[in-house]
Amino acid sequence: MSEFSERKCPDCGEPLNAWRDGREVVLRCTCDWEKGFHQRTKMTIHPTFYVGGVKKMVHWRPPMFGVDPQSHIYNFMVAQKAITIRRIHDFCFGGEGLEESLSKGRNLFIRGPKGSGRGLIVASIKFYAAAKDISATPVSGDWALFKNEVMEAESFSKTGEMSKASLGQAYVNVELMTLENIRAESGLMPTGRKARGAAVIDMILAKRQARRGSMVFSSFDFAGEFGVTFGDKLLEIVMDESTAMALLFSPQEVDVVVKATDNKLEHARKVFSDMAGKTRKKNWNEELKDQDEDERVVFELMACSSLLSSYDEVSAELMAYREAGDNPYLRALLAHIEADRLDDPLSYDDRMRKTITEILRRSKHMSDKMTDKEVQELASIMRLSSSTNLKDSIRLAIILKKKMSGESTPEEDEEGEALLGEAGQW
Repeated sequence: MSEFSERKCPDCGEPLNAWRDGREVVLRCTCDWEKGFHQRTKMTIHPTFYVGGVKKMVHWRPPMFGVDPQSHIYNFMVAQKAITIRRIHDFCFGGEGLEESLSKGRNLFIRGPKGSGRGLIVASIKFYAAAKDISATPVSGDWALFKNEVMEAESFSKTGEMSKASLGQAYVNVELMTLENIRAESGLMPTGRKARGAAVIDMILAKRQARRGSMVFSSFDFAGEFGVTFGDKLLEIVMDESTAMALLFSPQEVDVVVKATDNKLEHARKVFSDMAGKTRKKNWNEELKDQDEDERVVFELMACSSLLSSYDEVSAELMAYREAGDNPYLRALLAHIEADRLDDPLSYDDRMRKTITEILRRSKHMSDKMTDKEVQELASIMRLSSSTNLKDSIRLAIILKKKMSGESTPEEDEEGEALLGEAGQW
């Protein structure tokens, strides 16, 4: 201890060392941390998001969300915004925070059309990483530049070797890998054929998977549009259960989905109503084929009604009972389905998920774009948009945005924790 000499920062006056457990420990003062933060910010984030003031999640207000509250798509637009904020919060602040996501290998896929603010979302995550002294992919991390480096890395020249080293430093040897503005480009090659560079991309992502850390992808396209043009790994990672999805839809896309689902609901209601006028035998076995078809109609009715805001006052099951009225056959059919649900809830839920997937895949220009995982995420947004909890979800999202930007009050944090506990998983 006699040899220990305390040192202090000449700028902020904070100690730079301390004597603990019989040895000298080097400390980091506030101004040194701030210098490191600014260095990491400049290295990993595009100047657009910090020159003239840091852009945080609280500034995420894409113009596409400026929808008339009276519009038939308004609830969907605010629901998808709330879910996206929740996904970002859970990735950066859930449990032990971003460190937990890194240690458990959690990833994030952000899909959004032009003007959805994907860049600001990724920048916000990287700001948080910089504040936590977490290494991240340097600027720009853009798909187009990434592909160019991949092409060069295939060469056996000196330039190729330099590109390989650069790719390793930017995308493999970091704790937080980011790859932005991914485009599907599946039409570049014949079906099933891979483009030049696909093997290198697969190798980079395989190495990245084997290391501690997380990956964040952003794309204009749906994962279902990726194909295998640039390898198998990208889609494999996005589809893995370790990857959460934050899907954003344009007002035009939402309009297509909502109208298609509404039309399907009206059709299912009509078919269900027509069933009431038919004479039925009481023996289930004698009409097994008809029963299966009738059950399909019931599941479509319940699935559609669970997705649309115009029926948020009742459950899907109760909606079906209301449609059945006093018809003895329909009520017996619903009772039979209810008994199956109680007897085997997992099979019931699986059938409902498949029915919802089939319905949403009938939306014009959408069916061939999304994976089943993306369709289920779309269903989650639609269910929240029709839920009586939507108002609380919007309030929670507002608080989480402020919390992620360091602008929430202690009272808001307490309210947010209570709402998170009530909301559960979306």
